[in-house]
Amino acid sequence: MTRRVAALGLAACLAAAPGCQDRPRAPALANETVYQNDAVGVAFVTPEGWTLYAKTTLPPGKLDRPIRLTAYGHAADKFHAEFELYAAEAPPGSDLLAYLATHKLGPEAWTAVGQPTAETVRGVAATRYVQAGVKADAKMRREIVAFPRGDRQFFLCVTHHVDDTQALDQARKSVESVTWK
Repeated sequence: MTRRVAALGLAACLAAAPGCQDRPRAPALANETVYQNDAVGVAFVTPEGWTLYAKTTLPPGKLDRPIRLTAYGHAADKFHAEFELYAAEAPPGSDLLAYLATHKLGPEAWTAVGQPTAETVRGVAATRYVQAGVKADAKMRREIVAFPRGDRQFFLCVTHHVDDTQALDQARKSVESVTWK
């Protein structure tokens, strides 16, 4: 009887296996020193000592919200920081912060700090935005560097405690390493 149940179980697994292969799968999560996304055409050195916790592929077609392509986290002492890459249907030249006011990244409310600043990262035009907010009673900062690419904007976002300058410095080094194809 036991062999018969085992054989039936094995047959059911083998019969179901081909159908499982047709389902979409998230890319494997493995810490890497360089993030590279050939479909988007971007690569950057990941923040040193940070842990990869999210990675996905960009879906085809129009994006109805910002899509997080990858995310890294870092915890040191009492601080926690995140470094993320997003894609958005915010046309180049549009106000990214106005777009993010209606297409939020997380539940927190953010306030602009100063004016956006234009800059160049490895020969590519970009815009830097700084925001302030509160998360779990902690004063936080979010720095966003947006790159216009075709009809979309891709942006790197670092969220950190206001006193965690080390996390900000590490994330900025990653932003400075960005290359586009």
